[in-house]
Amino acid sequence: MNKDTKLLLWGDRLIATQDIKQTGLTIWSAPYTGSFECMIPTGTIFLVKHDQIESASKIDCVPEKYKELEKILVPTTERYHLKYSGYYFLFSTEDVGTNLELVSRANPKARKIHELKKSIRNCISNSILLQAIMGLFMFIIVVPLIPLKPFINSYRQKKLDSMVRAEQQNKGA
Repeated sequence: MNKDTKLLLWGDRLIATQDIKQTGLTIWSAPYTGSFECMIPTGTIFLVKHDQIESASKIDCVPEKYKELEKILVPTTERYHLKYSGYYFLFSTEDVGTNLELVSRANPKARKIHELKKSIRNCISNSILLQAIMGLFMFIIVVPLIPLKPFINSYRQKKLDSMVRAEQQNKGA
């Protein structure tokens, strides 16, 4: 990314100008981040997920067709794990202009809504009273549910197993 280019902002759209061999990162409901290797097809459109800061050398993006590409790019062993929560890609700023091209800037109305949500989140996270209320609320709701966790996990595992079987049957057909 050259010095004349504006910083990328949340909601900006980038397109892959060629097939890109890339490491994807997985998000987990645990203190862990995994990774996988994949080939991103030409023409894939990505959405920038966070405003780029000047000193950053990476940009985090997700495909616009998130669910469709998840089935193609993310390994089954990752997707169907109980604690799997999603995936994203980190691209270097040098990729913009070589492997990726800016398609469009974020919609100004959507951008304003995003900024408003961000400022509300910041206000909430900076308010000790609101954090205390949320903590109390979580305690009241979560503690009674702890004994149900094994049943919830069992249900989720059965659901994931049936999804894996269905996907394997579709591949075999």
